[in-house]
Amino acid sequence: SMGHTAGDELLQKTASVLKNLCNEDISVYRFGGDEFLLAVTNVYSRDYMGTVGDTVLEELNKVNINISAGIALYPNDTTKLNELFQYADMAMYEVKKSGKNAVYFFEQLMQEKFVERICLENKLTNAIDTSCLELYFQPQVDITTKTLRGFEALVRWYDSELGWIKPDQFIPMAEECGLIIPIGNWVINTAFSTLKQWQTKYDFKGIISINLSPIQLKQPSIIDDIKNCLDKYQLSPNFVEIEITEGIMIDSMEDAISKMKTLKDMGFKISLDDFGTGYSSLSYLQMLPLDTLKIDKSFINDITSKDGIQANITNSIIMMVSQMGLDTIAE
Repeated sequence: SMGHTAGDELLQKTASVLKNLCNEDISVYRFGGDEFLLAVTNVYSRDYMGTVGDTVLEELNKVNINISAGIALYPNDTTKLNELFQYADMAMYEVKKSGKNAVYFFEQLMQEKFVERICLENKLTNAIDTSCLELYFQPQVDITTKTLRGFEALVRWYDSELGWIKPDQFIPMAEECGLIIPIGNWVINTAFSTLKQWQTKYDFKGIISINLSPIQLKQPSIIDDIKNCLDKYQLSPNFVEIEITEGIMIDSMEDAISKMKTLKDMGFKISLDDFGTGYSSLSYLQMLPLDTLKIDKSFINDITSKDGIQANITNSIIMMVSQMGLDTIAE
């Protein structure tokens, strides 16, 4: 945000602090980009190395520089140089995931988690390539008329070795590594294809609800991709509901709202998922062009409890949303 010159000055400032820590046992190097490397010799204990790490953090924090750092020990962690770098890197990324500005030692569990993650990513890639994902359809029922409103399309994954893998395990991973794009495209195409079959074969008049990831919505081609799929199966958008979460608002709010309004103008219904779990739900209700609001299941699980707390909260949400002209779905 401050430009390249400020970035260069920050690197020079960091290098200056680190150079002051050098002695006959500590050497410092610029490793590349914004990464520095400290090579420490004659390390007689883990505690000693912990003190070195704490000192580095403290000295940089004094001049308002925050760091994420990982430590790998020879020969305790490995005797191979490339693995020593790799393990220190793993520890550093654990710091980044945990809020940054800290120093972590490498732990064997990090390696195991890393291998598990790579294995799962490879399996998911293979599942996409070999069409091993499945779409399940969860019914939505109108509680007043007892009629079928429609179905929510839910992606499910069964692996021959690992069995059923939970969506809250593979969906976040797919979003992090970019696989959510091909998965999302497959879900849209499969859901539209199924809707067309149901309309032709059973005269189905209900709605198909499709979840759209924040990553998908960021894609410049997302509107055209959905429209092309709609045209492919000669469907009316009135029978399709696009389901979003508050996550779409985090990075580029204006772009997200603009795309939602475009989809709404095309005739799609727009639903906000997991209402009540975020921080700015009420303000989002005013900004987004919504048709439906889904009350998170955490408010429904104990709705019949004697204290009546969840019932009162849910009732208040329904009354408020109904006055805004929105439908409400309880998970």
